Amino acid sequence: MTTRIFTPSEANALLPELIKDLHQLQALTRQFEERYRELQSRKATYAQSAGLPAY
Repeated sequence: MTTRIFTPSEANALLPELIKDLHQLQALTRQFEERYRELQSRKATYAQSAGLPAY
């Protein structure tokens, strides 16, 4: 026997908030990926100008 934490109607009522949270998480992921690419590019530029191997 499984224990229910939420009733179906309670779960359905939470969907709008869950969708909002997922959109925020997706936006943060995009920001993180953009920043990571920017930092990788800067790292490569610095390594090249300093004569270091690019990792």
